[in-house]
Amino acid sequence: ASLSLSAGGEVAMANVYFHKPENALKRANELAYIGNKKAALQVLHDVLIAKKSRTWQLVLEQIMTKYIDICVDLQMHRHVKDGLHQYRNISQQQAPNSLETVIRYLVKSAEKKANEAYDRAEETKSSASTTTTTTTRVEDLENEQTPESIMLSTMTEEGDAERSERELLVPWLKFLWETYRSVLDILKTNSKLEKVYHETSVQAFEFCRKFERKTELRRLCDTLRQHLANLQRAAAALQTQGGQQAQSHRFRGWEGWTQDGVELHLTTRFAQLDVASKLELWTEGFRTVEDIYSVMKISKKPPKPKVMARYYERLTKMFWVSKNYLFHAYTWWQFYLLAEKAEKKKDAGPSAEENKAVRAASVVLAALC
Repeated sequence: ASLSLSAGGEVAMANVYFHKPENALKRANELAYIGNKKAALQVLHDVLIAKKSRTWQLVLEQIMTKYIDICVDLQMHRHVKDGLHQYRNISQQQAPNSLETVIRYLVKSAEKKANEAYDRAEETKSSASTTTTTTTRVEDLENEQTPESIMLSTMTEEGDAERSERELLVPWLKFLWETYRSVLDILKTNSKLEKVYHETSVQAFEFCRKFERKTELRRLCDTLRQHLANLQRAAAALQTQGGQQAQSHRFRGWEGWTQDGVELHLTTRFAQLDVASKLELWTEGFRTVEDIYSVMKISKKPPKPKVMARYYERLTKMFWVSKNYLFHAYTWWQFYLLAEKAEKKKDAGPSAEENKAVRAASVVLAALC
């Protein structure tokens, strides 16, 4: 979708800069300097969609960086996603490292803005001596204004701290959330940037934990679950006759399962289980356990004992809450064995012996329940 510009004629003039992207970048900097950021964004966007920009060059990375800066300042997450799609088509095959640089820059910029807004909101809240948190009252960042919330706002009086938090923090949280979703959508079938995909997933989990975003965590888990299911179907289709040609277009950039890729998926699901446990979303935690089992069936090599020990440690809490005492005792026993195996490679100090004694006592107590 074309951007609406406040200065008429800039769209027509943008064609002049297609021949030399450097000129477009220079013009965009000039427009941004005088405060006409939407016109600058249109100039950069037209360069990204131009046919002559299909061949990657370093100046396109600089253009994309400037494009991100303007989109972040204006909180235009839809234009960020569109720009990322255009740049992925340009750089995915020719310069995947450049695409990684751009994505990391985007996520870092969005997180910086959100953290700054959070700090300002905390200062306002502390000065007003209030303990209420607006971010937890806004249950859904994608549907902030619901009929119930509008009706409730007419019957309750909102203080300065709550109003400031809603105006300053919530928009940046929504922008950061949309940034995570856009990055995951773009990288879901890119084997070369698989590590960036999983790092972004873990960052999104941390976002949900820090700001207590339970609704967003459920959506994030469903999104990752759908991505995994699509890859599993693609792998199954590749093994059938004629499946490779059918799946080559839909999953362009995906090179099939590798051992490193499976380990990354497991690490991401362990982080997912960790956050679900901390937010006490036990139903989502059980679904995550099923995801982990599904990934384990793909792997030909068992995970490291340290990773599995952490996995069973989270399971102990889940089975205790669900009152499955038999499985609770079993997971404590597995946690004890795996933790001991993982600690054998380290120097056993007083703290290690103390932790071992605590785990042993927990196994006995769990068995007696």
